[in-house]
Amino acid sequence: MRILIVDLSNQIDFFYPKNDNYTIREHIANMRNRVYLFMCNCKDKFHPVIVVDNVTATLETTKKWESRRENEILTRKKNIPINLDILICDVFKSHNAAIYADKYVDADDVIGKLASNFPQSLILSSDRDMFRYDFYNKNRIFSTATMTTENDFQMWRGLNLCVKK
Repeated sequence: MRILIVDLSNQIDFFYPKNDNYTIREHIANMRNRVYLFMCNCKDKFHPVIVVDNVTATLETTKKWESRRENEILTRKKNIPINLDILICDVFKSHNAAIYADKYVDADDVIGKLASNFPQSLILSSDRDMFRYDFYNKNRIFSTATMTTENDFQMWRGLNLCVKK
């Protein structure tokens, strides 16, 4: 089975797609179902490893975090509920998924290290920062995925996968 490294912070919309017609309970129920479907899809094909940001240890991540929060204030719109990543990780834990949330190392660096240690692994992340790492095979990075049932998970490379300037 291949390892599938999932950049949860970057792919949060895949597990928590926003729908203006949903109540918060419906959103949470949908999120639980999406994680369940994902784990069912991975069952015989992938060993999922979920990596989530747990730190703003670098100037780069601190600036990104500040910029996103400022934008939320200016537009009066919060993209995701507070602590959504913790909720999703709890659901993944209930399915015995491996989760990495380092307190001192940026998630991108954790993903880079895991990918280097497991050269046959695949990566699900549309974060263009992934391309700054010297991976053996950059074609194993997928930017998005789709699924609607327990056996139709597909990953897509995307059009804009290149080094971020």
